[in-house]
Formats: sequence, structure tokens, C-alpha cells
Amino acid sequence: RRLGQEVKLSTMTLYRYFPSKLDILARLWAYILTQTFDRVAEAAKDQETQQDALHMAARAYVTFWLENRDHYHLVFMASGVSAEDVQSFVGDPETIARYDIFFDLVAGVLGLDRANPSVKIATDALICNLHGIMHSLITMQGYPWTSSDQLIGDAVSRVWQNPERAHSDRPA
Repeated sequence: RRLGQEVKLSTMTLYRYFPSKLDILARLWAYILTQTFDRVAEAAKDQETQQDALHMAARAYVTFWLENRDHYHLVFMASGVSAEDVQSFVGDPETIARYDIFFDLVAGVLGLDRANPSVKIATDALICNLHGIMHSLITMQGYPWTSSDQLIGDAVSRVWQNPERAHSDRPA
């Protein structure tokens, strides 16, 4: 109903185009994620090093959500949506593929094949860290957080603390 009011359409008109609330949300989520990852890819492009590209991609990802808090709430905090509903969207191959940029960049930074289990662990940890930064800065605004740039830098630097790499091989 709220969406119908926002776009000046009746609820029934919306349901002519979308069979359910979840279909509407999935379309909105896909649109927002496309915007997000277009920005991430642009930020990573033409960087001098893999480390720089990863840092800029991570920064663009978090910054997008901080600048678009209403999008963050819609995608990550939508009410009336079950875990099963979210799983059907998050488990979609197209949605998962959007995160490939992080897997590719982490593999490049670590100098490992993308199929290496250490790349999966490091990428998953990075994405979790970035989401934690976004969530905390958006939902707990009264706390005097360290700057998002510093938090992102710390999260990204942990990527090359991968146990498979020798300390002497870590990027400076």
C-alpha cells in the first residue's frame, strides 16, 4: 500500500504487474543491487594495484549504503519478509554473481586461484565486515564510531592476513 501511494498507483494496479509483495521487493532489490555493484565496479576500475582496487571497491560498497540509507532499510531490514523469502532472492545465481567482483579482487590480492578455499574465507569475512560497518553506522548513529574509511581500511587489510600466505609475502 505504501509503495502504491509513493508511485501514485492503487494496490490492485501494482498487483496486476507483480503477483506478490515478494515479487515487488525482489525487483526493487535487484535494481538497488545493480546500482550498488555498478558503483563498486567503477570504483575498482583503473586502480594501480589489486590492493587499491579492493579497497576502492569496499569503500564504494559501504559508501553506497551509507548514502542511500532508505535503500539499506529496504534491502536489509524490510519488515514482513520471512527468512525463506529472503533466501529465495539471496540464493538466486544472479544475486550471488553480483558479489563476484569481491571474490576476484580478493583472489588477485592473495595471488591465489579463485577456487582456493582461502579466497572464499577471506571474501566472506570481508563482506561480513563491510556489512557490520554499514549496519552499525546506519542503525547505531548515537555511538561515536571510528570513521567509515578507517573501518573499511582495517577490514580490507585483514584480507592479506590470510593464513596461507607467509608474513613476508603480505602487501605493504
